[in-house]
Parts: sequence; structure tokens; C-alpha cells
Amino acid sequence: MEVLLVGLSHKTAPVEIRERLAIDPRDLIVHRRVLDLPGVDECVILSTCNRTEIYAATERDNTVDALTGYLANQAGLGAAELSQHLFVRTGERTARHLFRVASGLDSMILGETQILGQVKDAYLEAKRAGATGKVMNALWERALRIGKLVRTETSISHNAVSVSYAAVALARKIYDGFAGRTVLVLGAGKMGTLAAQYFAEQKPARLLVANRTLARAEEVAAMLGGLPVDLADLPTYLGQTDVVIASISSTAPVITEAMVRAVMPARRGRPLFMVDIAVPRNIDPAAGKLPGVFLYDIDDLQNVVASNLREREAAVSAAEALIEQEVASFSAWFKELQAIPLIKTLYARAEAVRQAEVERALRRLGPVSPREEEIIQALSRGIVQKLLHDPVKAIKQLACGEHAEEGLLLAKDLFNLDDVFAEATHRSPAPAAGGTRPQSVAGTAEGYSE
Repeated sequence: MEVLLVGLSHKTAPVEIRERLAIDPRDLIVHRRVLDLPGVDECVILSTCNRTEIYAATERDNTVDALTGYLANQAGLGAAELSQHLFVRTGERTARHLFRVASGLDSMILGETQILGQVKDAYLEAKRAGATGKVMNALWERALRIGKLVRTETSISHNAVSVSYAAVALARKIYDGFAGRTVLVLGAGKMGTLAAQYFAEQKPARLLVANRTLARAEEVAAMLGGLPVDLADLPTYLGQTDVVIASISSTAPVITEAMVRAVMPARRGRPLFMVDIAVPRNIDPAAGKLPGVFLYDIDDLQNVVASNLREREAAVSAAEALIEQEVASFSAWFKELQAIPLIKTLYARAEAVRQAEVERALRRLGPVSPREEEIIQALSRGIVQKLLHDPVKAIKQLACGEHAEEGLLLAKDLFNLDDVFAEATHRSPAPAAGGTRPQSVAGTAEGYSE
């Protein structure tokens, strides 16, 4: 049995390739098609805007080519053309990659939190489709666990590392929460919409969205449960607002110093927090000098982002150490899995001997009460369990050793389990720690650095 990954990400493929491989994991037919590929026993599909990755448990050597062909067909490309963007992982490298993805270490933005939810959703959809089994369940449950652990035990996801979210973080320093507060987002383009989404998550009392095109303001407001505002009414709403995020295309300030000065007396000492992330600036810098006004521009936010990113980068080594512990744990479990057929056979052989000897003893004893028979049965079971405890422990250790295959064959010979164990030894052995597969058509990007 082998744990295999074939996929691409923002590190290996441009967006025009990634968008052609967007797969909806909620489609149960997708999982069935992957399971129908040669050698795929279990699978999970992780597809986001930054990556499409297929994880599989397999016992065949040609599964990489089968998965490559499937992805090429999905993208409408030739296998050789797509393989330039694909990477392949096996064994421990598959587990390490998934654990790094779940922990936010492989993301475009270091430590971002959305990916953990996407990993969870991918796993749940695969389970719902009946595509997972013992191996994928163990791998993905560990991935979810390590993803949470890294975020709680390190600062990898602490502090804002996007300009829009940095605005939220700065606003928190002015206001103790957003309950009862009004947030005005000026501009409904990409940056403005992202800022509106972040602030909507803070549950303010009101979220106002203003834009040059009222229809676009209405669209964004409807999406976030906010209220669209006509740009002509900006002075009126400015007096009611606690937080302003400005990101609208304009060659001159949209919020002037005079406009802000006019609304401040009616605010009765209530501070006004404004963040200008537009270039050219939307808010007259002179407004930031008025009493009770806190004004930040994009340079201020970028300095915050740079500082926060350095803090996240400092946490990478601690996160990697936690991941390596989980990789070692999964690897040990997976290697022990290879010994299960032998251990089951050993127990079955011992149970057959136990039952035969108990029946012989009962015949020699003559009539016995049910309680006496149960005592004899329990005694014999206990003896078998105690006698097999150390051999089973030794077999598991052999499976985890450097020469696992030779060790398991030796144990098979020692206990004379030739016939039953033969089938298991015909299967593909587990990959060595950090090992790679022979190069295939999908392996041309195998060695890209993580």
C-alpha cells in the first residue's frame, strides 16, 4: 500500500492552468471517477483557487500515470503538457505536504486560515462520497489536528498580513469591539469589497457601502447584509459613521478636511477612525489632524503588514517541528499497517490451535458445567494473548524498521505462515521515509522546493 499525491498549486502553475483544473469536490461523481482509475483504492480531492491535488491510497505502480491522465483530460491538455506543472509525492512526503497545506505553510499568504476549512470540507465530501477508508481517514484526521495545533501553539496565523485585514486590526485598537458601531466602506472594487467582507465578519451594527456606481454598491451590500449608500449622501452618513474604509478610484479627495470638520461637533467626542487604502488618496491628509480623528493611509498599513509577516515567518520553524512530529507518527502507523495481515494470520493460527486443544481437554474431562467451561475457555484465551504479546510487538517493530520487508518475511518463516502471508507480500511495499517513485510522465515537477 502506498500513499500518493498528484497535483499542482500556485507554486507550479499559473492561474490560467489552475482555473482549468477547478474541481467541485461536492460532486459525488468526481470521486467515483477517480476511484475507477487503475489502482485507486481511496481518494480525497482538494481543489481551491490556488491548488488542485488528488490524494490516493494505492497498491499499483501505474496510478501516477492514471491520475495524470485524468487531470489532463479535466484541463483539456495533453498529459506531457500538464506534467510540466504537476508534482508527485509519495509516502512521508505526501503526509508532510498535506500537513503543511493544512497549517497554512504552503499558502500564498503565509499562515492564512481559510485553507484549514477547505481541507476539512474536502475530507468530509470525500467521506460522504464513500471515497475514504482506513488510510485516507487516518491521514486527513491527522492533517486537521495538526492544522489546528500549529495555529494554537505558534503565531503562524497571528496578526494581519493583508492590507484590508490590517485595517480591521487597527480599528480594534480604537474600538473595543464593533457592537453598536457603524462601518462605511467607500468603494466596491476588489479592495473595498474585501475590506467590507472582513468588517462584516466583525458583526457591526450597520455596514454601509458607497460607490460611484450605486448598482455595484447595492450588489456588495446585499451580499454582506449591508446598506447601499449614494455617494452624494456621503456627508450625511459620515456623521453617523465610526469607521471609514476608503478605496475608490478618484484623482481628488472624496472626503475633504472641511467635510470632516463639519461633522465632528455633532459626534460629541465620538472618535472617527478612517483608513485610506486608495492611490491616489481618497481622504484629505489634513483631516487626520483634527481632534478625535484617527487617519491611516496605505503606507501605514503596509508597514503593519510587513512587521506582522516577519512575526509569522519567525514562527515557521516551530510549526515545522510540530509537523515533523505528526509526520513521524503517521509514518509509524502506516508502516505498522503493513504488518496487519501477518498479525491477523498469527492470531488466527493461534486461535485454531487453542480451540482444538480446549475441545480435546473437554472431551477428556467429561461433563462440565457452563461456568467451568467458560473458566477453561478464558484461561486458554489469556495464555494465547500473553504468549503472543511480545511476538506481535516485535513484528510491529520489524515493520517500522529500515529493512521492513525482510523482517516481515523472517517473521513469516519463523511462525510458518507461508500460505496466508503470500498474498500480502505480493503487494507494493510502503515507500521508504522521504522516498520517491520512479520518474513517470507526471513526475517532471517532482523536485520543486517547498
